[in-house]
Amino acid sequence: MDGAVDQLTLALADRPTDPALLSQRGAVLGLLKRYTDAEADLRRALREAPDHPAALFHLGLLLHRKGLPADAVAVLRHVIDVDPANSPAQFYLGEALHHQGDLAGAEAALRRAAELDLRQGRALHLLGRILDGQGRSEEAREMYQRAREAAR
Repeated sequence: MDGAVDQLTLALADRPTDPALLSQRGAVLGLLKRYTDAEADLRRALREAPDHPAALFHLGLLLHRKGLPADAVAVLRHVIDVDPANSPAQFYLGEALHHQGDLAGAEAALRRAAELDLRQGRALHLLGRILDGQGRSEEAREMYQRAREAAR
């Protein structure tokens, strides 16, 4: 992946303010756990294009990975405002809300993620865990079953 960072850095030499390139490099840097550099690229992309869906998504994901669920929630909600059909953003929003203890919000986001993408097994599984924890065992069983089916 370091090669990808190098290639994106070369491309950015010609187009240093290109939000798509900054977002791509920020995403790769995030995967490499170079969080400070990743966040700098993503925030720079958003200064150039405040509603850039990929930059917003990757920043929300990065903040979530860094253990900052409140910050992640704010950014992921912005992603969903810009791109309501973004199932992964809905999933990570649900996960971040769950970490904050907002079970109703998490449930709504996870249901939306699964509605948008029937293969969202992780969303269905986490939804099952939330429902189980609330004593809603029948609904939880259904979500676990749907998660298994989505994995096939």
